[in-house]
Amino acid sequence: MVNPGDQVIIKTKEDSFEGTIIARPKLLGENEIILKLKNGYNIGINKSDIKDIKLIKERERKVKDKNKITSSNPDLPNILILSTGGTISSKVDYTTGGVIAEYDANDFIEMCPEIKNIANVHAKKAMSIMSEDIKPKDWIDIANIIKNELKNYDGIILTMGTDTLAYTASALSFMIQSDKPIVITAAQRSIDRGSSDAFFNLISSVNVASNWDGCGVVVCMHGTSSDEYCNVLNPTKLRKMHSSRRDAFRPINCSEIARVYGDKNIEIISNNYSKRKDTTEKFQISFENNVGLIYIYPGIKKEIIKSYKHYRGVILVGTGFGHIPENIYDEIKELIDNDVFVGMTTQCIYGKTSSTVYSPLRRLSIELGITFLEDMLLETAYTKLGWAASLEKDNSKLKEIMLNNLSYEIEKRIDFNNFLN
Repeated sequence: MVNPGDQVIIKTKEDSFEGTIIARPKLLGENEIILKLKNGYNIGINKSDIKDIKLIKERERKVKDKNKITSSNPDLPNILILSTGGTISSKVDYTTGGVIAEYDANDFIEMCPEIKNIANVHAKKAMSIMSEDIKPKDWIDIANIIKNELKNYDGIILTMGTDTLAYTASALSFMIQSDKPIVITAAQRSIDRGSSDAFFNLISSVNVASNWDGCGVVVCMHGTSSDEYCNVLNPTKLRKMHSSRRDAFRPINCSEIARVYGDKNIEIISNNYSKRKDTTEKFQISFENNVGLIYIYPGIKKEIIKSYKHYRGVILVGTGFGHIPENIYDEIKELIDNDVFVGMTTQCIYGKTSSTVYSPLRRLSIELGITFLEDMLLETAYTKLGWAASLEKDNSKLKEIMLNNLSYEIEKRIDFNNFLN
């Protein structure tokens, strides 16, 4: 029996091929063997066409030394890198075609030697999950792991995928109030690519977790397309603005908190963050699953609104200042009358909602009872509602929580220069 990584010669009814077996994509089913030829190209061979497979050399399997201890400097802070999956903790093994995501502290130090001059770095794998597959239960699990580990470290770095990072970051910011930094970082490009942003993001994050005077949950990602600096971002005021650029994450309706120049200086840009010395640790780790988002679009059907009648709450993503078509007014009112909390955000990336600019907006607020959530981003509105609804059953008090600025999620004054920053 041969396995991915083995070098073989495969004889078919018509020809003979020499190369390395690589992992078969699931889409191909069980009837194909994928072979990487010496010229670098991959071919698929149907098993029914194979007459003989000769093993030339088995794959060399490296065994990690589990007893190897990372050197520790008593003068440096102790930082934990908590991995949950995603591009930053993965690389392609071109021998097998599979993905390796088993980095430990020694691997990180080997790849990023600057780290050992910043902190004593430890590592733990919390889970391995694609960003798009993450669920509220995973946020709870991550928050509980952070809670248990924080007492042992001076700061924690959470690595994850980018696609739903904004949801995870905002959810954790409400669940965890920490007097130590919890820095979320990621990568847009896999760690084995020459253009990967993983190393600089990781180095900068270790610097933030070790030397920044702030605390609580923040995000650290590339500030430009080059390795010039990383932005430290508020977890409730950011969005992934590009599918592949290294500087995809941008602050929305505010400026970045700081710029961190790799393992060098940290430049404070905004004082809208909690200081370590002024913060008391507090955990409220829970989430109500029966909350949802409804993106408003022309021609939206009443049945979509009605389908949320048994939910605890819903966030409407309205147009402009928070408009919705008049044909669904009755269905929204019915939700609210049935004790479903309804909040309003906007599809516009920048700016805020308003219940007073137009007469229809006043109707939505006064007659229907929709709660307009200022400039709260849709990702943040959703996660805050799920978190708050798990703590408070009374809708009037839930409204107070949603409008209370708990994690810098509401900007009362939006600077003119913060547009497209």
